[in-house]
Amino acid sequence: MGILERIKEIEAEMARTQKNKATEYHLGQLKAKLAKLRTQLLEPPKGSSGGGDGFEVTKFGHGRVALIGFPSVGKSTLLTMLTGTHSEAASYEFTTLTCIPGIIHYNDTKIQLLDLPGIIEGASEGKGRGRQVIAVAKSSDLVLMVLDASKSEGHRQILTRELEAVGLRLNKRPPQIYFKRKKTGGISFNTTVPLTHIDEKLCYQILHEYKIHNAEVLFREDATVDDLIDVIEGNRKYIKCVYVYNKIDVVGIDDVDKLARQPNSLVISCNLKLNLDRLLARMWEEMGLVRVYTKPQGQQPDFTDPVVLSTDRGGCTVEDFCNHIHRSLLKDVKYVLVWGTSARHYPQHCGLSHGIQDEDVVQIVKKKEKEEGGRGRFKSHTNAPDRISDRRRLDDKEWEREHYRLLHGDEDGGEPDDHMKEWEEFLKEEEDFINDDDRFNLADRISALFPKIDVAPTDGFVSLDELTTWNLEQARAGQHRRSSREMELYDKSGSGIVSFGTFNALRQESHGEGNMLGFPWWKEEHFNASDANGDGFLDKSEFNDFLNPTDSDNPKIINLLSKQEIRQRDKDGDGKLNFDEYFNGLHDHIHGYDDESADISHIGNMTVAKDRFSKLDKDNDGFISEHELEPVLDKLYLSERYYARQQAIHAISEADKDHDGRLTLGEMIENPYAFYGSVYLSDDEDYFHDEFR
Repeated sequence: MGILERIKEIEAEMARTQKNKATEYHLGQLKAKLAKLRTQLLEPPKGSSGGGDGFEVTKFGHGRVALIGFPSVGKSTLLTMLTGTHSEAASYEFTTLTCIPGIIHYNDTKIQLLDLPGIIEGASEGKGRGRQVIAVAKSSDLVLMVLDASKSEGHRQILTRELEAVGLRLNKRPPQIYFKRKKTGGISFNTTVPLTHIDEKLCYQILHEYKIHNAEVLFREDATVDDLIDVIEGNRKYIKCVYVYNKIDVVGIDDVDKLARQPNSLVISCNLKLNLDRLLARMWEEMGLVRVYTKPQGQQPDFTDPVVLSTDRGGCTVEDFCNHIHRSLLKDVKYVLVWGTSARHYPQHCGLSHGIQDEDVVQIVKKKEKEEGGRGRFKSHTNAPDRISDRRRLDDKEWEREHYRLLHGDEDGGEPDDHMKEWEEFLKEEEDFINDDDRFNLADRISALFPKIDVAPTDGFVSLDELTTWNLEQARAGQHRRSSREMELYDKSGSGIVSFGTFNALRQESHGEGNMLGFPWWKEEHFNASDANGDGFLDKSEFNDFLNPTDSDNPKIINLLSKQEIRQRDKDGDGKLNFDEYFNGLHDHIHGYDDESADISHIGNMTVAKDRFSKLDKDNDGFISEHELEPVLDKLYLSERYYARQQAIHAISEADKDHDGRLTLGEMIENPYAFYGSVYLSDDEDYFHDEFR
């Protein structure tokens, strides 16, 4: 008896067996036998060379979509209309006899669309070249099952059954079952949830059917017998599928409405070109493609050729992005800067595990190669790390020259004028602490800085508050410098003030219409909130608040940030937060940046959340208004004050050898890397705290 006959015999026995508690073990064994036979059916014949008359085509583009359906449902016409590739279409069946590829250009990506020959019932058993068609579908990222809207609904069930018979699982996720074969030890059966479809005895019988007598099985969900068999087989492909009903122009509007409301379904008409744009949008949505634009250091982002990632093709993290560019890049990455919807602020300094979202802009900062040795007789033979890199100094000089060129139009690189010389002199101050070995003299510099930090009181010790204050002063000084540089680009007249009209016009001129980064502080509402005196212009101080809203003391900006947070989480649109809106996300986020003594186990705790909600709800009306949210804004928008304190805590924890909670000059000199890793150059945050300025 052949495999097909045995399959039909088992299917017949399953059909005539009543489903009840007494027969569930017998049915489970039959399902296991049936799955084994279908797997054997897909295997190539023994002794064959592996070649065949298949029509697989080379993968191309950022994603692959397969058109599957019965003959004469409009697959070839749909391919021609979406890609421009000619695929013969006629009024008779089986017009397409091989795989016809085409390319869809959509949202700066290339999607390969495959027109496959029509399949018939019994395709999983090899009828009508069904196996070749289904094999191509297995290699796709998305299946478009094209159906005739005028035909019976049974076509959908037939095609779904044929695809599932060969291991394709449409619109399903892999079962949460852990399965591992072992050499010895018997079968270990465990579960984390109550099981209603399978028990330990049935699991043993199915494993014995596969001749598995040593294995670990762990159920993390209430799975079925079919789910367990899929995990044991290990060759299932879980793929998304959209059911596309063509020829809606020949059926009534009620039938169209009924078809359109079915899950994972979409209605079109190739004849009248109806709803094709929605089909493309649905394909894009289901494939989950993520476009990432690259930004070279010191240059504008390249919005012409994005790097396209997807969850199904490697993942969508920074690490996946680096691997997509080149496998060797990962070991050279120091950190990345991210702009876009995945970032909480712009730019966000991210690590390799950061998840990237569509249309993000990423700049990779690579590690600097250390130069071996030194100069002449000062050449160093030590293997110790360099005391400090002069990368920041050189990058600043390069930035200043580029800023000057943009501001004054020095395109030819001519002799710098007095303005440029002033910047050059400004950058030479640090060189007093560069020794003959071209290394930074940390001991001298720390000795010079110590009395500037030890001021409240001047007692020969640097406390946590003093170091925090120092860090904050340097950070804010850096903010004001960057804001002044930025303002000069918009204040062409040199009047010291900028209007929103001037700012917006120059920004669009330099960045183009419809900025893809979506910076929220470029809204006119934010601009007006930064205008503290209400004269319609921003001076340098107000412009600094405009660019750095989370560090501003302006009450109007604080109120605007509170409003924005309310808008983002206000699901019912009443302008305030009820307890559910507060608890789902806001509570955990506030608690996550609470003081160091906070118990992390309270995150997600309903009792703690209610207590905190009642403390914020000052008027006891059961809601949190924008004014009531303002006291905890520093937990939602981390400012330089937060980072300054964290850096100070880190420096003291590293250098405080006598554990008295403060630093002496000797401790700072003996542990310079802890001090400079926190004060001078922070590798964990977006902005550097440059103590030279």
